Formats: sequence, structure tokens, C-alpha cells
Amino acid sequence: MALNLLDEEDDTKCLSGLFLLKTILDNSPRVQLDPDVIARCWTAIPSNFLDRLFQTQAQASNQDKHGKEMFGLAVAIVHAFIALLPDDRFSVLLPRAVSARMGLSWKKRLGSMMAGLSHSQPEVLLQIVQILEVFSYRPGGAILLVGVKDWTPLLRLTREDGKARDIFLNTMTTLAQAAAKNIPVPTTRISELLEYSMSTIVPLFKNDENIDNLFIMVNELFELLPPDFFVPRPTWLQGLTELVHGCSNSRHKAEFVKVAQAVRMLSARLLQTYPLTFPTFLFDPTPKKNESSNSKPLSYLFIKLVTVDIASTIPSLQETLKSPGYLETSSRLEACYTILTSFINFLVNTLGEDDEDDEDVGSVTEQFQRISLLQPDILLRLRADICQVLSLTIEYLRDRHDISSEGMAKDKLTGAQIRTLSLWLRDDDGGNLRNEAAGITDVLLSLYNTTKDGSNLDYKDPVAIILEATCATSDGIHAFLSQNGWEILTKDLEAMAHPDGKDEHRYLGISIIRALLAVVHSDEAGPAKAGWMPILEIVASMDIEHPARGEFLLAMLGLGCDLLARAPPGLRKRHAKDAERVLSKARALREREEGEEMKARYEEVVRELSEVMH
Repeated sequence: MALNLLDEEDDTKCLSGLFLLKTILDNSPRVQLDPDVIARCWTAIPSNFLDRLFQTQAQASNQDKHGKEMFGLAVAIVHAFIALLPDDRFSVLLPRAVSARMGLSWKKRLGSMMAGLSHSQPEVLLQIVQILEVFSYRPGGAILLVGVKDWTPLLRLTREDGKARDIFLNTMTTLAQAAAKNIPVPTTRISELLEYSMSTIVPLFKNDENIDNLFIMVNELFELLPPDFFVPRPTWLQGLTELVHGCSNSRHKAEFVKVAQAVRMLSARLLQTYPLTFPTFLFDPTPKKNESSNSKPLSYLFIKLVTVDIASTIPSLQETLKSPGYLETSSRLEACYTILTSFINFLVNTLGEDDEDDEDVGSVTEQFQRISLLQPDILLRLRADICQVLSLTIEYLRDRHDISSEGMAKDKLTGAQIRTLSLWLRDDDGGNLRNEAAGITDVLLSLYNTTKDGSNLDYKDPVAIILEATCATSDGIHAFLSQNGWEILTKDLEAMAHPDGKDEHRYLGISIIRALLAVVHSDEAGPAKAGWMPILEIVASMDIEHPARGEFLLAMLGLGCDLLARAPPGLRKRHAKDAERVLSKARALREREEGEEMKARYEEVVRELSEVMH
């Protein structure tokens, strides 16, 4: 009888049929368990009539009783079918190939439901949320949802309602999964919606005790969505940074502990995603509008807490290696090291912008002082904190290698630690840390040797940078030579002298050369050794035809020249033929070079080689 009434053209009879059908769906087990009957019932509902019922949402928003009832009925009908149809029959409700007319119809229905979130009764609101959640899990449904013009009512619920956050997150991740499978998705619209949504959501969480929900959600977005879903310069980044800094200034210990991991993970993710813009927001020490000029900058407090987190966790981390909680703890620490690495880069880059013509930019200590002249004492204390953290890191790497080196090279935390250590030692001339790092030369060379082509964790470049720093110390020289460091590095250098393909490792080659030069120039190492002289053969035979190799080739020639200069006369004489070939190579490069600056640098190498040989 219900289906007969739905077939009538009279709206009153059709409405009666819909009420009757709703009663049957709610109370008839025989119908509820028969997917074919449910599908036939859905097909019997006039699409235009259901659309008109959803359109009464505008009346419902004005507290019209009849409009509320009609809109509530439309929502209840769709909810009933969604609840009863099994997953393999959901295509009855939303076919995989949605026609333009059907798509427009569903888009309007979903838009009405979105708008209804702001004024519906609790029962109807719950049904709407459940409907939207089901659509968000399906590619076709997510594409329709993202086409809804106004998401504001749903977005305003995200602060208090986890289901609202789930709908937003699920919609975006479903679209990302569809794109990965080459299913066409509206990327431009997705980017627009993401930008608008984040600009709406972020301010809602100001002073909210559950702010970790925001940080976790944003981190998941950046973890799961492809880069082209995001605009290059989000307008909400600064607002989000203020929330991050606000957590750093929290006076409630329980609240700080609750959000700490979410803050670290998100900050590290954003620093990697927006390396040119986010560091300025996160690290700039300039007082914000809500800060006193005499107070400690929130950016300082943020880094301070990062160092405290590492310093308080690292000493006991070794004991948790095989525990279930290690992965969570190591992921948080990895984020902390990523933040420190970015902070050090920020210092160096900021100074570079201010002193482009100053070749002697100074140590990290001097950079701290010059960047923030108003509060050098604060930043110098921060430098001491970072040095303490890196000292503990060196100690941890030593213990990790000695007690349980298994899996060490594959641990992302190890990679983050090595990168931070390399960047700091490269730019800081303090002897203490360099001496401490010299004590793990065997660990460093072991990690260097574990790197394979195509590995996600490449230790070679950061290790070579650390070795350059440690070889400025007596202990570092002895450790490097006793652990066959020269042979290990020159083996790679030989391969780079004859590149195959893209020559993508030339920057690593320069790092290796700098490390070897530190040994060559060391008084501790003494004159050049016979075992080092095969470098001349490598330089003499290197490929000079590959494009974009100018700096590498120049560094190779410089290494050969300095090696000859440090060799005893007898050793130099025995390698005279190799020296002549190196000089010939330098002249060839000078003659073919068109750039005036590079040509002059080649000319200087030719002159120095000539002087050494004669």
C-alpha cells in the first residue's frame, strides 16, 4: 500500500505513503532483512518529491513547525535506507556512476543537511551526522560532499563533536585514496575547501582544553593527503602557530602533557611541508601582539620545551627499545629533532639574509647573539640547552650501538638525530661537542656503510659533515684513520668521479671532500701518507663532461692539490705523473669554462698546482 501511495501524483497521498513506508522500515523485521525489498522501496520514492522535502530546510531554519517536520522526515527516510542497506547494496542509494542530474540532486540534499546542522533537533542532527559520515567513506559520496558550497555548519561543530571532525577528515582522505587510484577528483575545489575549512576551524580552538584534537586532525591531514590538495601559502598557518605557542606557555601541567605529542608531531610535519614559510612563524623571536616586550618570546619557550622533552626522555630510552610504547616515544622524539634541525637552519638562513656580503658569518653562538640582540642571554641559554641535548644524543648513540645495534640504522629516530647533530657541528666551532662526537666515529662509519642506493634513510651526507667537524680534533683524526675512514670515503668518491646517470650524489661528494681535507690539513695527521695518494689517480681520471659538476670538479682538484702540497718531497716525486695528469685536467677545465668566476677559480687551482709541482 505504501508503494502505491508513493506512485500517486498527489503530494498529500505521496506524503502519506512516505510516512507509512517509514513506519514499515522501522518496525517490520521481514522488510529490514530483505535487501531486494529495501532497494525496491527506495526506487519507488519519487526523487523530485524527496528533493522538495529537503528544500523545506530553509523554512525549518526559521522555526517553521511544518518545515521542521518535513525536513526531519526527509532526513529520517534517507537515514533509514542507509542503516538498512548492506555495504554491497549501497549502490542502490548512490550508484557508482552518478548521472549529472542525480549528482546535482544529491549535492542539494547534502547541502540541505549540512545547513540543517545549525538548527535541527538532537535526533535529526544525529541522523544527519551519521548520513554524512557514511557518504564521507565512499569516493562517490566524498566527491558529492566536497561539492557542497557551505560547510560552515559542520565545521563549527568540529571543536566539540568528534564525529564532525571525522566527517571532514574522512572526506579528504577518501578523496586522497581515490586520487591515488587515478579516480578523477576535483583538486581545485578540494584545495579551496581545505583552505576555507582550516581558516574556520583553527580559531574555534583558541583557549580550548581539547586543543590536541585540532593538532592531531591537522597532522593526519598532512600525513594522508597529497601536497597538491593544499595551497602553497595557507592563510591559517600563523593562527595555528599562535595556538602552538600558547600551549608552550600553558601553566597547567596536565594540559601540557596531554597536548605535547600532538604539538611536536604537527610542528615537525608543517616544517617539512612548508620549509620556507612556517619556520618564520614558529621561530621568529619578535614579540607578538599579545606578548610583553620584556617577556620571554613564545618561540623561545617552544624550543626550550622541545629540548626539555628530549633531555628528559633520552637517558631512559634505551630501556624501552623492545617495549610496545617505544614507537610512540621515538616518533615524538623524531619530531623534536626535526624541529631542532629546522631551528638551526632558521638561524643560519636568517643570518645569511642579513649578511649576504659577509663571508665570515661566525659560529652558531655568534648567530644567536646577532639575530636577537635584545635578549642574547636567553638565546645563549638556549644554545647551552641544545648542546646538552646533543651531548646526551651522542651518549645515546654510543649506548644504542654497543648494546643493541640491531635495527639502529632503520630507525627513523637515528636518522633525525644524525641530521640534527651534523647541522649543529657544521656551524658551531665549539670543541667539546666535536670531541664527544669523535668518540662515536665507529658508530658514524657503521651508519655510513649501511646506506644503500634507494634507502629511505641516507646517512652518508650527514655523517660526512660530522666527520669534517670531528676531524678538527685530535681524537677525531685518530679515530677516523684507525677505523679506515679514509678508505671508506674515498671508495664512494671514486664512484662519484665516474657518475652513471643523473650524478645526483655530487653534493655528497663535496661533503666527503671536505671531510678528507680536514684530515689532510690536520697537524695531528702529519704529512700526507702513501695510502692517501691514490686520490690523485681518481682526480686525474674523473669524468669532466657531465653537466652541473663544476663545484664538485673544482673541489676534487683542490683535494688533489692540497694532498700534493702536504706530501713529503719523495712521495710527491713518486706520483709526479699523476700530478701532471691532474694539472692537465685542471687546464682543460679552465679552457672550456665560460663563466668568469669559475674560470678564475680554475686558474687559481692551475697556479697552485704548478707551484706545488715545481
